[in-house]
Amino acid sequence: PVTNAPTTPPPTSEEPEPDEVQTPEATDIVPPTPNPHPPVAPPSPVATVEAPSLPGVPPFAPPIIDNVPLINPQPEVGTRPISMPGGSNGAAIPVGTPGLAQTDNNNSNVGTPINEPTITIIESREATPEEVEATIDGLLEAYPQYTEDELLAIAADAADAGKITPDSLEELDVAVGAHDNGLVPGSLMPASNEKHDFRTIDVDGNIIKWDVKSLDSRYPYDLEGFLTKTYTKDIAKEGESIVFNTQNMNAEDIRELEQALIDDPRYVEDMYVLFPAG
Repeated sequence: PVTNAPTTPPPTSEEPEPDEVQTPEATDIVPPTPNPHPPVAPPSPVATVEAPSLPGVPPFAPPIIDNVPLINPQPEVGTRPISMPGGSNGAAIPVGTPGLAQTDNNNSNVGTPINEPTITIIESREATPEEVEATIDGLLEAYPQYTEDELLAIAADAADAGKITPDSLEELDVAVGAHDNGLVPGSLMPASNEKHDFRTIDVDGNIIKWDVKSLDSRYPYDLEGFLTKTYTKDIAKEGESIVFNTQNMNAEDIRELEQALIDDPRYVEDMYVLFPAG
């Protein structure tokens, strides 16, 4: 006999419909790991303001030596010049001129800057062989009592590792001229250190240290400040005598310098000379 028993449906290989796909329970979901380095918002743009410029004045750029820019603050207008090239006829270059190395390592050849701006000394320029030859030959012709070796020894700048620079050539010119004119007594000798420019020794063996100080009428200068600094730094502190180089001064400025020295009680006659004499 046949019994009507329930039958099991045969297995099927058909995929379930999309709406029949089972989703995992909430407990089976793994939360994402937080980012330990969250992104940083980009900085807000900063407004830039262009520095004002004076009409006709080019912007200042730091000097560059060996492709390396040098931090050299630009001094204020009115600073004193450094004479270049050597000799009394050299052109004057204002201190701090962009792109030029400064040569006044011991402030021996420059008047006091107005308002005393900060000046970074870079390195002095060594005189070219042509400059040295022209200066030495001219001095030997004018003063044949000196030898070339004597002049070269005095021209070597002790303040600049013994180099001969345009400034030291001008100081040599002043030293020899003042000595030949009897303003600087005794025998001429090179400087013994960087504090002065040359020395003289008299018949009794007394040695006098001399420093050359220059003013230039083509540029404004503070005469009172210049004389105060010269006395304080060179005369009172170092015991030096001074040759005031007046080659680049006009007659009126020379008279003003002479009167200021007379009126200044700190200066006595044996402390200084003027060359050329006023």
